[in-house]
Amino acid sequence: MDERSLRFAARVGEEETLWLQIKGGADVDAKNKAGETALHLAIQEGHEDIVKVLVDQGADVNSETKWGERPLYWAARVGLEETCRLLLERGADVHAKDKNGVTALHLAILQRHQDIAQILVDHSADINLKTEMGETPFHFAALGGLEGTCRLLLERGADVHAQDKNGLTALHLAILERHQDIVQILVNHGADVNRKSECDDTPLHFAARVGHEDIFRLLIERGADLHARDRSGLTALHLAIQARHKNIAQILVDQDQIDRLGGNKYFTALDLASGYYQIPMSKEAIET
Repeated sequence: MDERSLRFAARVGEEETLWLQIKGGADVDAKNKAGETALHLAIQEGHEDIVKVLVDQGADVNSETKWGERPLYWAARVGLEETCRLLLERGADVHAKDKNGVTALHLAILQRHQDIAQILVDHSADINLKTEMGETPFHFAALGGLEGTCRLLLERGADVHAQDKNGLTALHLAILERHQDIVQILVNHGADVNRKSECDDTPLHFAARVGHEDIFRLLIERGADLHARDRSGLTALHLAIQARHKNIAQILVDQDQIDRLGGNKYFTALDLASGYYQIPMSKEAIET
Protein backbone atom coordinates (compact mmCIF):
# COMPACT_ATOMS: atom_id res chain seq x y z
CA MET A 1 0.00 0.00 0.00
CA ASP A 2 1.00 3.62 -0.59
CA GLU A 3 1.83 5.58 2.57
CA ARG A 4 1.14 8.77 0.63
CA SER A 5 -2.45 7.63 0.26
CA LEU A 6 -2.58 6.98 3.99
CA ARG A 7 -1.38 10.49 4.76
CA PHE A 8 -3.79 11.97 2.23
CA ALA A 9 -6.70 10.12 3.81
CA ALA A 10 -5.65 11.38 7.24
CA ARG A 11 -5.39 14.96 6.02
CA VAL A 12 -8.80 15.04 4.33
CA GLY A 13 -10.56 12.95 6.98
CA GLU A 14 -11.43 9.93 4.82
CA GLU A 15 -11.74 7.21 7.46
CA GLU A 16 -12.81 4.46 5.04
CA THR A 17 -9.76 5.05 2.82
CA LEU A 18 -7.56 5.27 5.89
CA TRP A 19 -8.70 1.84 7.08
CA LEU A 20 -8.17 0.42 3.62
CA GLN A 21 -4.55 1.58 3.67
CA ILE A 22 -3.95 0.35 7.21
CA LYS A 23 -5.40 -3.09 6.48
CA GLY A 24 -3.26 -3.20 3.39
CA GLY A 25 -0.15 -2.86 5.52
CA ALA A 26 0.68 0.83 5.19
CA ASP A 27 3.13 2.13 7.80
CA VAL A 28 1.18 4.53 10.02
CA ASP A 29 4.42 6.27 11.01
CA ALA A 30 5.72 6.88 7.49
CA LYS A 31 6.77 10.50 6.99
CA ASN A 32 6.62 12.99 4.15
CA LYS A 33 9.54 15.25 3.24
CA ALA A 34 8.65 17.60 6.09
CA GLY A 35 8.80 14.74 8.55
CA GLU A 36 5.04 14.72 9.10
CA THR A 37 3.17 11.50 9.72
CA ALA A 38 -0.50 10.78 9.12
CA LEU A 39 -1.07 11.63 12.79
CA HIS A 40 0.45 15.09 12.39
CA LEU A 41 -1.69 15.77 9.33
CA ALA A 42 -4.93 14.57 10.91
CA ILE A 43 -4.34 16.82 13.91
CA GLN A 44 -3.46 19.83 11.76
CA GLU A 45 -6.81 19.49 10.00
CA GLY A 46 -8.77 18.82 13.19
CA HIS A 47 -9.89 15.26 12.36
CA GLU A 48 -10.14 13.86 15.88
CA ASP A 49 -11.86 10.66 14.72
CA ILE A 50 -8.91 9.92 12.44
CA VAL A 51 -6.50 10.72 15.26
CA LYS A 52 -8.22 8.11 17.45
CA VAL A 53 -7.92 5.47 14.74
CA LEU A 54 -4.23 6.16 14.17
CA VAL A 55 -3.35 6.18 17.87
CA ASP A 56 -5.29 2.95 18.40
CA GLN A 57 -3.30 1.45 15.53
CA GLY A 58 -0.03 2.26 17.28
CA ALA A 59 0.94 5.57 15.70
CA ASP A 60 3.95 7.13 17.43
CA VAL A 61 2.61 9.96 19.59
CA ASN A 62 6.11 11.41 19.93
CA SER A 63 7.10 11.40 16.27
CA GLU A 64 8.93 14.60 15.28
CA THR A 65 8.81 16.61 12.08
CA LYS A 66 12.00 18.11 10.66
CA TRP A 67 11.27 21.16 12.84
CA GLY A 68 10.89 19.07 15.97
CA GLU A 69 7.11 19.38 16.09
CA ARG A 70 5.29 16.50 17.77
CA PRO A 71 1.59 15.60 17.60
CA LEU A 72 0.89 17.20 21.01
CA TYR A 73 2.48 20.42 19.76
CA TRP A 74 -0.03 20.56 16.92
CA ALA A 75 -3.00 19.55 19.07
CA ALA A 76 -2.21 22.44 21.42
CA ARG A 77 -1.75 24.82 18.51
CA VAL A 78 -5.00 23.87 16.78
CA GLY A 79 -6.97 23.67 20.02
CA LEU A 80 -8.04 20.02 20.14
CA GLU A 81 -8.79 19.29 23.79
CA GLU A 82 -9.80 15.64 23.41
CA THR A 83 -6.79 14.93 21.22
CA CYS A 84 -4.50 16.51 23.80
CA ARG A 85 -5.97 14.29 26.49
CA LEU A 86 -5.65 11.21 24.30
CA LEU A 87 -2.04 11.88 23.36
CA LEU A 88 -1.08 12.50 26.98
CA GLU A 89 -2.81 9.29 28.05
CA ARG A 90 -0.81 7.41 25.41
CA GLY A 91 2.54 8.79 26.54
CA ALA A 92 3.08 12.07 24.69
CA ASP A 93 6.01 14.03 26.15
CA VAL A 94 4.46 17.14 27.69
CA HIS A 95 7.88 18.82 27.96
CA ALA A 96 9.01 18.29 24.35
CA LYS A 97 10.32 21.34 22.48
CA ASP A 98 10.51 22.16 18.79
CA LYS A 99 13.67 23.51 17.15
CA ASN A 100 12.88 26.97 18.55
CA GLY A 101 12.43 25.66 22.07
CA VAL A 102 8.65 26.07 21.96
CA THR A 103 6.56 23.58 23.95
CA ALA A 104 2.92 22.60 23.66
CA LEU A 105 2.20 24.85 26.64
CA HIS A 106 3.81 27.86 24.97
CA LEU A 107 1.69 27.23 21.88
CA ALA A 108 -1.57 26.69 23.72
CA ILE A 109 -1.10 30.05 25.42
CA LEU A 110 0.03 31.82 22.25
CA GLN A 111 -3.12 30.60 20.52
CA ARG A 112 -5.24 31.58 23.53
CA HIS A 113 -6.40 28.01 24.22
CA GLN A 114 -6.67 28.42 27.97
CA ASP A 115 -8.50 25.12 28.55
CA ILE A 116 -5.66 23.27 26.86
CA ALA A 117 -3.12 25.17 28.93
CA GLN A 118 -4.99 23.90 31.99
CA ILE A 119 -4.84 20.32 30.70
CA LEU A 120 -1.11 20.55 30.06
CA VAL A 121 -0.38 22.09 33.45
CA ASP A 122 -2.49 19.40 35.11
CA HIS A 123 -0.24 16.86 33.37
CA SER A 124 2.83 18.47 34.96
CA ALA A 125 4.02 20.60 32.05
CA ASP A 126 7.11 22.58 33.10
CA ILE A 127 5.75 26.10 33.40
CA ASN A 128 9.19 27.71 33.47
CA LEU A 129 10.71 26.11 30.36
CA LYS A 130 12.19 28.75 28.06
CA THR A 131 12.21 29.03 24.28
CA GLU A 132 15.44 29.74 22.41
CA MET A 133 14.59 33.43 22.91
CA GLY A 134 14.24 32.90 26.65
CA GLU A 135 10.45 33.20 26.77
CA THR A 136 8.49 31.26 29.37
CA PRO A 137 4.80 30.37 29.06
CA PHE A 138 4.20 33.13 31.60
CA HIS A 139 5.69 35.71 29.22
CA PHE A 140 3.15 34.69 26.58
CA ALA A 141 0.23 34.68 29.04
CA ALA A 142 1.07 38.21 30.17
CA LEU A 143 1.61 39.41 26.60
CA GLY A 144 -1.76 37.99 25.58
CA GLY A 145 -3.63 39.41 28.56
CA LEU A 146 -4.81 35.97 29.67
CA GLU A 147 -5.79 36.64 33.27
CA GLY A 148 -6.98 33.11 34.06
CA THR A 149 -3.83 31.52 32.66
CA CYS A 150 -1.59 34.02 34.46
CA ARG A 151 -3.25 33.14 37.76
CA LEU A 152 -2.96 29.43 37.01
CA LEU A 153 0.74 29.66 36.22
CA LEU A 154 1.44 31.74 39.31
CA GLU A 155 -0.41 29.22 41.47
CA ARG A 156 1.79 26.48 40.01
CA GLY A 157 5.04 28.33 40.64
CA ALA A 158 5.73 30.47 37.57
CA ASP A 159 8.80 32.68 37.97
CA VAL A 160 7.42 36.21 37.97
CA HIS A 161 10.95 37.61 37.55
CA ALA A 162 11.98 35.49 34.53
CA GLN A 163 13.61 37.49 31.74
CA ASP A 164 13.86 36.63 28.06
CA LYS A 165 17.01 37.19 26.00
CA ASN A 166 16.11 40.85 25.67
CA GLY A 167 15.85 41.09 29.44
CA LEU A 168 12.09 41.58 29.32
CA THR A 169 9.88 40.27 32.11
CA ALA A 170 6.19 39.43 32.00
CA LEU A 171 5.60 42.84 33.58
CA HIS A 172 7.34 44.65 30.72
CA LEU A 173 5.20 42.76 28.21
CA ALA A 174 1.91 43.28 30.02
CA ILE A 175 2.62 47.02 30.10
CA LEU A 176 3.59 47.04 26.44
CA GLU A 177 0.15 45.64 25.57
CA ARG A 178 -1.62 47.86 28.11
CA HIS A 179 -3.06 44.95 30.11
CA GLN A 180 -3.82 46.79 33.34
CA ASP A 181 -5.41 43.80 35.09
CA ILE A 182 -2.35 41.65 34.36
CA VAL A 183 -0.02 44.37 35.61
CA GLN A 184 -2.01 44.51 38.85
CA ILE A 185 -1.76 40.73 39.28
CA LEU A 186 1.97 40.78 38.64
CA VAL A 187 2.83 43.54 41.09
CA ASN A 188 0.59 41.88 43.67
CA HIS A 189 2.73 38.76 43.25
CA GLY A 190 5.95 40.65 43.81
CA ALA A 191 7.03 41.52 40.27
CA ASP A 192 10.09 43.79 40.36
CA VAL A 193 8.96 47.22 39.18
CA ASN A 194 12.58 48.28 38.66
CA ARG A 195 13.88 45.24 36.76
CA LYS A 196 15.85 46.44 33.73
CA SER A 197 15.92 44.96 30.24
CA GLU A 198 19.06 44.52 28.16
CA CYS A 199 18.52 48.11 27.00
CA ASP A 200 18.11 49.24 30.62
CA ASP A 201 14.40 49.85 30.17
CA THR A 202 12.38 49.54 33.38
CA PRO A 203 8.64 48.83 33.46
CA LEU A 204 8.14 52.56 34.16
CA HIS A 205 9.94 53.40 30.92
CA PHE A 206 7.53 51.15 29.03
CA ALA A 207 4.54 52.72 30.78
CA ALA A 208 5.81 56.19 29.86
CA ARG A 209 6.06 55.17 26.21
CA VAL A 210 2.59 53.64 25.96
CA GLY A 211 0.97 56.42 27.98
CA HIS A 212 -1.28 54.32 30.22
CA GLU A 213 -1.97 56.60 33.18
CA ASP A 214 -3.40 54.02 35.60
CA ILE A 215 -0.53 51.60 35.03
CA PHE A 216 1.95 54.44 35.40
CA ARG A 217 0.47 55.54 38.72
CA LEU A 218 0.43 51.96 40.00
CA LEU A 219 4.13 51.52 39.28
CA ILE A 220 4.96 54.74 41.09
CA GLU A 221 2.87 53.61 44.07
CA ARG A 222 4.84 50.37 44.14
CA GLY A 223 8.19 52.12 44.26
CA ALA A 224 9.25 52.58 40.64
CA ASP A 225 12.47 54.59 40.31
CA LEU A 226 11.53 57.88 38.67
CA HIS A 227 15.15 58.66 37.80
CA ALA A 228 16.13 55.34 36.23
CA ARG A 229 17.81 55.81 32.85
CA ASP A 230 17.76 53.62 29.80
CA ARG A 231 20.81 52.87 27.66
CA SER A 232 20.49 56.28 25.99
CA GLY A 233 20.40 58.05 29.32
CA LEU A 234 16.70 58.84 29.09
CA THR A 235 14.32 58.82 32.05
CA ALA A 236 10.59 58.18 32.10
CA LEU A 237 10.07 61.94 31.87
CA HIS A 238 12.09 62.17 28.66
CA LEU A 239 10.18 59.25 27.19
CA ALA A 240 6.77 60.63 28.14
CA ILE A 241 7.61 63.95 26.50
CA GLN A 242 9.01 62.25 23.40
CA ALA A 243 5.79 60.25 23.06
CA ARG A 244 3.72 63.43 23.65
CA HIS A 245 1.96 61.89 26.64
CA LYS A 246 1.16 65.15 28.41
CA ASN A 247 -0.73 63.40 31.22
CA ILE A 248 2.22 61.15 32.04
CA ALA A 249 4.66 64.05 32.00
CA GLN A 250 2.37 65.95 34.35
CA ILE A 251 2.27 63.03 36.80
CA LEU A 252 6.05 63.01 36.86
CA VAL A 253 6.62 66.71 37.32
CA ASP A 254 4.09 66.66 40.16
CA GLN A 255 6.33 64.25 42.08
CA ASP A 256 8.36 66.06 44.73
CA GLN A 257 11.45 63.95 44.13
CA ILE A 258 11.56 64.22 40.34
CA ASP A 259 14.59 65.81 38.67
CA ARG A 260 12.81 68.09 36.22
CA LEU A 261 15.88 69.16 34.29
CA GLY A 262 17.84 65.92 34.33
CA GLY A 263 18.97 64.73 30.93
CA ASN A 264 21.63 62.87 29.06
CA LYS A 265 24.72 64.46 27.57
CA TYR A 266 22.74 65.83 24.63
CA PHE A 267 19.60 67.38 26.10
CA THR A 268 17.44 67.80 29.19
CA ALA A 269 13.76 67.13 29.63
CA LEU A 270 13.25 70.88 29.30
CA ASP A 271 14.97 70.81 25.91
CA LEU A 272 12.54 68.15 24.74
CA ALA A 273 9.48 69.89 26.10
CA SER A 274 10.29 73.34 24.73
CA GLY A 275 12.13 72.42 21.59
CA TYR A 276 11.26 69.98 18.86
CA TYR A 277 8.34 68.41 20.72
CA GLN A 278 6.80 71.75 21.71
CA ILE A 279 4.76 70.74 24.74
CA PRO A 280 3.93 74.03 26.51
CA MET A 281 2.54 72.29 29.60
CA SER A 282 5.70 70.31 30.09
CA LYS A 283 7.96 73.31 29.56
CA GLU A 284 6.01 75.39 32.03
CA ALA A 285 5.83 72.63 34.62
CA ILE A 286 9.47 71.69 34.32
CA GLU A 287 10.60 75.29 34.74
CA THR A 288 8.81 75.63 38.06
